[in-house]
Amino acid sequence: MALIIQLYFGDNRSKLKTILDNSIDSVVTDPPYEIGFMGKSWDATGIAYDPRVWQECLRVMKPGAHLLAFGSPRTYHRLACTIEAAGFEIRDQVMWLYGCLSEDTEILTPEGWARYDTLACGSTVMCY
Repeated sequence: MALIIQLYFGDNRSKLKTILDNSIDSVVTDPPYEIGFMGKSWDATGIAYDPRVWQECLRVMKPGAHLLAFGSPRTYHRLACTIEAAGFEIRDQVMWLYGCLSEDTEILTPEGWARYDTLACGSTVMCY
């Protein structure tokens, strides 16, 4: 059996309309995060929070297909709610958690707040 992979490139608002119903095995997308990243217009399009885009994704996906959509840690909840409102069932999520430490960053420990650079590797922390 030959494995056929088809990648689609273009603006999903128009490209999805050209795809047949129930014909896609998986949608993997990294839509604009809608946080105005560095003032760039491509990150302020409204695409990620437009339920019509996600309804089109649902329409073209085969039953049982999976959607993987990346979002900003600050706004992923809006993305997930929009996808759910479009008809998807949210079953799980994969999170990429990261922190950016600066010289004045403090981390909560069982003993109270401590500067990150004073903690030893393996120290117990509450959150950062």
